Amino acid sequence: MDLFEVTLRADQVMHVGAGKGSGFSSTSMSYVPASMFRGAIAARWWRLQPDADQQDFEDLIASVSFADAVVRDEANSGQPTLPLDRGKCKYPVTDCPPEGHRFDVATCETCGGRPQRPKGQRELPSGAGLLPSTRVALDRSERAKDDQLYRREALALGEHRLTARVAGTSEGLTRLGLVERTALRFGGSRSVAGRVHIESVSPTPIPPVTVTRKAVLRVELETLGVYVDDFGFPTPYPSPGMLRHSLGLDDATGCDIVRGFTRWAVAAGWHSKANSPKSQDFAVIPHSVFHVQVTPPPGAAVSVPSVVNNLGLRCHEGCGWAAASALGGDDA
Repeated sequence: MDLFEVTLRADQVMHVGAGKGSGFSSTSMSYVPASMFRGAIAARWWRLQPDADQQDFEDLIASVSFADAVVRDEANSGQPTLPLDRGKCKYPVTDCPPEGHRFDVATCETCGGRPQRPKGQRELPSGAGLLPSTRVALDRSERAKDDQLYRREALALGEHRLTARVAGTSEGLTRLGLVERTALRFGGSRSVAGRVHIESVSPTPIPPVTVTRKAVLRVELETLGVYVDDFGFPTPYPSPGMLRHSLGLDDATGCDIVRGFTRWAVAAGWHSKANSPKSQDFAVIPHSVFHVQVTPPPGAAVSVPSVVNNLGLRCHEGCGWAAASALGGDDA
């Protein structure tokens, strides 16, 4: 797997997550989900090649994996997005750490408060935000109709950029149009909103994490995670088999989750080409964290990739991206 970082510049505001605009009030996400990024690339490909073979497209799109496109905060101008294994002071003072506290800190030494678990919201940097707009329906006399007031939110980036990880090959990305200056449309109201263009596509190395003895790795989800147990019921944690497959470990290496920090969500979406909703599955949100104990065979060392894109189900839609690192501290 070759990893690339795609940088996108927004030319307009985006209604991300607004669906078809039904209802009187509609909110917008603060990022572009992986499935929407994938769908925008697919829609552009089919528009340019309407008579192409379906199987050729499916083989091509299956060779490329997309992660969420998030707003990049180069100047650290806003609150960092905290993973779920960090604690945040409820009433912070000046010297409280903005990066939060470790999961095992019971009391903040600065403010004396008990750290609260974050909810996993992706924070926006200064200069970007969700802007509300209100519209009203008019009758033939151009008078406002009763009970016809609509409120929409739009994601405005200002001078910030979206960045997303993409896994594949240079040839596959080029054939799909994932190259500089490609224009895409994200979200709803695409006649007046949602236009972005690709500024750069840069190869990114994937340094391995080497484990020489029993150690605890920290695996943080970068997109939704969809997991089920042996009977097909949703579960918040991947199975040891899923972890071994994703991290590239063999059966001789012990691999167990010793601690997990998750929140429930739903993996769903809209299939534009079929004009129908996708099936819904329970999932855990991005920035959920698993502490995974890895035990190599005696005298052996194992290496796991620091970025994976296949942890769980619905990975072809962008679920299952995660970053692995050494936990550090007493559990390392």
